Amino acid sequence: MSERENNSILVRAASGSARRVVPNMLRRWILALAALAALVFVSAGPSQAQSQSAASKSAPASVVPSASIRGAATNAATLAQGATPQPVAESSEPVGQSAPKGRREGIAVHGHWTIEIRNTDGTLASRQAFDNELLDIGASLLANLLSGTYAPAGWELHVAGTNATQVPTSQPNPCGTGAYNLSGTTVTFAPNPGFIACNLLEAGTSSGATFCSTGAPNDFCTLTRTPAIGTTVGAAAGKVAITLSGTFPAPNAGWVGAVASDMLICNTTYSPSTNGLVTISASACMTGLPAGATGQTNYFTATLLPSPMQVTTAGQTVAVTVTLSFQ
Repeated sequence: MSERENNSILVRAASGSARRVVPNMLRRWILALAALAALVFVSAGPSQAQSQSAASKSAPASVVPSASIRGAATNAATLAQGATPQPVAESSEPVGQSAPKGRREGIAVHGHWTIEIRNTDGTLASRQAFDNELLDIGASLLANLLSGTYAPAGWELHVAGTNATQVPTSQPNPCGTGAYNLSGTTVTFAPNPGFIACNLLEAGTSSGATFCSTGAPNDFCTLTRTPAIGTTVGAAAGKVAITLSGTFPAPNAGWVGAVASDMLICNTTYSPSTNGLVTISASACMTGLPAGATGQTNYFTATLLPSPMQVTTAGQTVAVTVTLSFQ
């Protein structure tokens, strides 16, 4: 065989071998790509299925999402769109808000006072407003009224001078030398005996009529109450309150350093009783004490003024108002 023929045979053999190799390589590449695509599909499939399953479990089709969930979804969609996010709706109840009044454990009782001193021509000389809390003996008064061992006989307000702890120190009030010493919720008198204060009483009550009939220069029957005596007391602005107010012309110059409220009562010591309960009616105790019955003073609230007020001349008018509230 010639050299040319031999070369021709080799070329044909190589050409056939090449034709066989190329298809084999292509098949291998196709199979590899197919395997890779199958692997990606298999990996993604369970994850997507689990995500859809979790979503379906967290929000069943039969349940309407709450406002906060809808708000969160809206925010996510808005952020995905590149727009300005809208705030998720929050609860209308402030953080740290106390329990509704019906569930509170405490009961607050206190007095809100206003004192005005006016000149003889009616112009205002000074004015002050302040608060105070219930005295220990005031709490005892309430308990005894509720238990039936006391019957009410009317309200009284007292205006006293300054004591040794105040500035100015130990000054008389417009009616006398009396001053209060307060320690916590306990009240004592200075001087004792000899305590004299300016007293405002309800003229329409038996105790008021009794005290004012003596003509004492420090007793003034100008005290009125709102609601009026015998009127049902209801809640206003979320609280039950009684307002007492009265005025008096100052007999002398002096200082107002402390105030107090008290209720005159008929109790089992001074009034007819059965089995420890007073048998006198509230009406009789309030408006006309029967023979053998007397009223007794029980202090309710009291406080020293934050800054004592001066009555500079006799004849100036002192106006006192206190609102006793129960919340």
